[in-house]
Amino acid sequence: MDMHPSHDTHNLISSLMEHGSDFVWELDAQRRYRIASAACYELLGYQPEEMLGRTPFELMLAEHRDAALAAALLREETRQPMAQVIGRYLHKQGFEVVLESNGYLLFDAQGTPRGWRGITRDVTTRELGLRRQRHVTTVMKQAQALGHFGSWEWLLDGSGDYWSEEIYRIFGYEPYSVPPSLESFRRIVHPEDTVIVADACNRAIANRADSFEAHFRIVTPQGVLRYLHLQACVNSDANGAPLSVLGTMHDVTERERAMQMLSAYQQRLELLVQQRTAELENTIRLLEEENHERRQAEKHLIEAKEEAEQANRLKSEFLSRVSHELRTPMNAILGFSQLLEQEFLNERQRDYNREILGAGTHLLQLIDEVLDLGAIEAGRLRLDIRPVALGDVLQESLALVRNLALGRQVSLHDNTQAQRPWLQADPVRLKEVLVNLLNNAIKYNRSGGTVDIDCSLRDEAWIRVSIRDSGMGVQPEHLSRLFSPFDRLDAEYSKIEGTGIGLSIVKALIEKMGGRVGVQSTPQAGTTFWFELRSAPAATTPAMRPPATGS
Repeated sequence: MDMHPSHDTHNLISSLMEHGSDFVWELDAQRRYRIASAACYELLGYQPEEMLGRTPFELMLAEHRDAALAAALLREETRQPMAQVIGRYLHKQGFEVVLESNGYLLFDAQGTPRGWRGITRDVTTRELGLRRQRHVTTVMKQAQALGHFGSWEWLLDGSGDYWSEEIYRIFGYEPYSVPPSLESFRRIVHPEDTVIVADACNRAIANRADSFEAHFRIVTPQGVLRYLHLQACVNSDANGAPLSVLGTMHDVTERERAMQMLSAYQQRLELLVQQRTAELENTIRLLEEENHERRQAEKHLIEAKEEAEQANRLKSEFLSRVSHELRTPMNAILGFSQLLEQEFLNERQRDYNREILGAGTHLLQLIDEVLDLGAIEAGRLRLDIRPVALGDVLQESLALVRNLALGRQVSLHDNTQAQRPWLQADPVRLKEVLVNLLNNAIKYNRSGGTVDIDCSLRDEAWIRVSIRDSGMGVQPEHLSRLFSPFDRLDAEYSKIEGTGIGLSIVKALIEKMGGRVGVQSTPQAGTTFWFELRSAPAATTPAMRPPATGS
């Protein structure tokens, strides 16, 4: 049999070289083009004669040349063919093209490799499509991870189910560590909620519902309890027969726990309102027994009592309407108590009236603090962050607490006047923080004690403000409880008034302003509360400083 190519074969090869859409080529032993078909012009912009003497690696993007050459050398060493090798090339006109090459080694009579022969085709469009598909997949995974929700599909014919990677993480599994099956899902559903999920799915399939949802709990293999919200739809064929159930699962554990915490706070608040209302009712009763002749005052006090009772009956609406329903009667009580101070009362009556005034003022403070705490936790607090002179706000705060300090014989020392720093803060909320901390330092101090206010620069970008008292201090095991709402470290059994909310508000406000707060204490020696806020940028500080005075 004649093994040499026939005349027709030569014609076929010549026709492919001249007219074929694939680039046919042959390389010599130095991997230079020895033969190049006309299709190289369509792929790379070079005429066949321009290709001769070049290597494929010269035409590649610079960052891919070394890796491509190393792979070629390995194929030659192992005498492996070139199978669907993807390369990124630079077209003569300067844009990138992606080419796929297939070829085989050529050998001389002694079996030594003498070059390569093969074909190359343009796969740019295909590779760009794959690249976009990979990008979309990556974006979808990131979006699901950020939103704590995953997608899933349950095929009703049992041919296989699908879970996204985020579904695995929500369920407490490593991605693809267990088969995505209905049985794997049922194992982690909370025993009390299995009926909820099953009923929702079965009703949707039986009724051919377009969509449905369910709220339920799971227990992960690690024993973690999570709350999930399921939303899904039923896919059907042309005849309406259900084929699959497709949907998402959203991890709403944080939201559920926040709602539980809010409910606990509301219950605690209701208890505090009941306690304060009972105290107020008792004081009013004592005053009524001593002031029979003052019918007009009695009438107003009864009205105040009725208003307080009404506020108590409406406490379920407290969080939404507290500003109107509690502040109005409290202002009335305080106003009438102040009016009574001007009447001709005996000493005993004045004592009772002072009890009303003190209890009312304390309750109004409690309401304001609870409202502040509620607004912060609900995310409704609006801040006006701007450069603020610490000295100005501190002087206003000291003026507000000076009478309290005088009454308790506590000396106040402002040691910040030399620095006069500027902070990035909301001036109103900064004053609220300072007044809270100063009030605490005075109330829990000893008679004849001191309160020192200092500030210092930290890390060139932070200003630390410290308020140090000379009181009894706090035991080390109690420090972690200082910023917990309503926790007064058993001070409710002492004569010192307070709500246990002030330090919680301080911590929340400082953190909302981008700062941090802390405490150090030595029993029998005193306590230092500190907070840090960012210093005002140097570019904005001079414009807001007061004019300098002469020396």
